[in-house]
Order: sequence, then structure tokens, then C-alpha cells
Amino acid sequence: MKVIRRLLYLLIVFVLTGIVVVLIYLSSQKPHYDGSMELDGLNNTVEVIYDFYGIPHIYATTEEDAYFALGYVQAQDRLFQMEMTRRVASGRLAEILGKDFIKVDAFFKTLGL
Repeated sequence: MKVIRRLLYLLIVFVLTGIVVVLIYLSSQKPHYDGSMELDGLNNTVEVIYDFYGIPHIYATTEEDAYFALGYVQAQDRLFQMEMTRRVASGRLAEILGKDFIKVDAFFKTLGL
């Protein structure tokens, strides 16, 4: 009986640890809408302010910095969409979504995008 109880406790600890690790990973993947960051590639200070609707407003001293910030903002908000669009265009959806998408991949490969 003691062995079963210890195994049950060990299983509970293992499951709780797994849940905590998954939650920490998911929270680290969320976009940053407030605070400040330092990014390599910027020459001057860039300010990105998100309004009530989540629309970013970028204020930069140079066009190059503004475009860099725009790319960063788009990537953090739309990375999944960008990845899926890239896979659709190259005919590689079935690699991650399964056999059901082989016909879609074949169609896009014939288009030659």
C-alpha cells in the first residue's frame, strides 16, 4: 500500500511539474506589448505604442529603424500566420498538419509559387 501511495504522489508531482513547465513556456511565447527592450540592429531609440485596439504606432528617427521595428512587431504578432503562409505557398502544409493536406500541397506545387 505504501508503494502505491508513493507512486501516486510521484505521479502527481510529475504531472504538476509538467503543467508548470508548459505554462512557463506558453507565457514566454506571448508578445510583449508593454515595457522596454533592447534590440540589436537599431541605430536610435524607437518607440512602439499599442492603442486600445492593439494597433502599434511606431515612432522612430530614421526610416531604417522604423522598418526594423515594423518587422519585429509583425513577427511577434503574426509569426504563426507568416509560417503557415510560407508553408502553403511552398506546398509543405502536410509536413505539419498531416495526410489530409497532401492534395492542397500538390495543388500549390503545380501553381509554382
